[in-house]
Amino acid sequence: MAKPAKQFDEKVHHIIEEVEGDKGKGTILCVSSWTVDGLTGKPQLAKREKWQTEDGNWRKGAAKGLTSLDLLTILRDLAEIAKSMQIPAVDVDLALNVDRNAPKAKAEAF
Repeated sequence: MAKPAKQFDEKVHHIIEEVEGDKGKGTILCVSSWTVDGLTGKPQLAKREKWQTEDGNWRKGAAKGLTSLDLLTILRDLAEIAKSMQIPAVDVDLALNVDRNAPKAKAEAF
């Protein structure tokens, strides 16, 4: 007896960057979570290839590794990404060694 097919659904919580090339190909860097047979996983960073089908719809392909440019993009959007991944701001501050109670540095004149 064959096993029933699993039901997979992706929910994109936040699009960090999406690139669509002129040849019907592109990539998407986002925070997403998967629901498999009714069980939802935690949000995660994902970078995936995508391509445009003959009928004009975009399809997502295999996962890809992150590049140094992806890392810089993530750092620029870190607050929103952390929020999308349900990471408390205090945990982000601890990981980055940020003290929000420290006095602000004054800018020096040139």
